[in-house]
Amino acid sequence: GFSEVKPWLPVSIRHLHNTVADQEEDPGAMLLHYRRAIAFRHANPVLMKGGHDAVRHDGDVVYFTRSDAEGDEMFCAFNVSDSPGVIALPEGAWQQAGEELGAAEIPAETGQVRLGPWQVCLARRVKN
Repeated sequence: GFSEVKPWLPVSIRHLHNTVADQEEDPGAMLLHYRRAIAFRHANPVLMKGGHDAVRHDGDVVYFTRSDAEGDEMFCAFNVSDSPGVIALPEGAWQQAGEELGAAEIPAETGQVRLGPWQVCLARRVKN
């Protein structure tokens, strides 16, 4: 599905469902997830040109904050386990981002974000 060339090795029947044509029809396909992730990154320049603070972890949740010269900030946390996790947002006002990627909801009252297994938290700092 990626090229018109003939493979020099036979393709196993187990892998035929991984073609672009098949994944185009599956809303949960990895191909479409990557397309959404790339579009999200392009829509949020802080993720492309911003710097980031130190990458840290709290248990199995890895997190950092990206920021750019325009004052935009994005908090990014990734649960890298099969178990749920919890992460505290940095101080300040944050709004959820990345809903189209399945990002965790940000509760307004606690500042604690519950992450499902392998889930991400993406939050944009609210500017004053």
